[in-house]
Amino acid sequence: MRIHLIRHGQTEMNAIQTIDTVYPGASLTAKGREQAQALVGRLEGIPFDSIYVSNLVRTHQTADPLARSRSITPIERDGFREVEAGTWERGCTEFDYKGYYSTMIRWMQGDLDECMGGGANGREVLDRYDSAIREIELTRAESVAIVSHGAVISYWAGLRGAGLTRYHCIERHLDNTEMCVLEGSLDKGYRALTWMGEPVTL
Repeated sequence: MRIHLIRHGQTEMNAIQTIDTVYPGASLTAKGREQAQALVGRLEGIPFDSIYVSNLVRTHQTADPLARSRSITPIERDGFREVEAGTWERGCTEFDYKGYYSTMIRWMQGDLDECMGGGANGREVLDRYDSAIREIELTRAESVAIVSHGAVISYWAGLRGAGLTRYHCIERHLDNTEMCVLEGSLDKGYRALTWMGEPVTL
């Protein structure tokens, strides 16, 4: 299966650099809506058996133009939601962002039992994303689009996508509506094909 993991468009909280991870989340800005509309042309010619979104508003809004253009009804799965920030929620300083992302880095280094801001640990986040991916695999889809979130895409793909490194997942954090493309399965392993449009080599 080929997976296109797409970060949502710019939100009101992105615009003021504020951590926003809980339900229902901020809506897209005018720029974010333009980015969502641009996905239609950017992804033209790429077949999708289905389009998935998280439970947060911004992924529904981002997927809507693409879904309408393909006459596909997006499927919501809670497993694709953002890594909830816990005590870092609504943080807007360098200290807050460092606390959030440094926890995720330690998860990627193997400390999956550490909790994010007193909330979920890395193992729980990985398991819920895996579960949502597994459900899609069971449909035998060949190509899907998943509109999700920057941190959780970086974390899950960083652990599950062969070829990705800290350079991709941390230093080249996905911009709004940029994506990571992977191919494979959970049982046999996924290989990263591209990150933000650039080829990924093993």
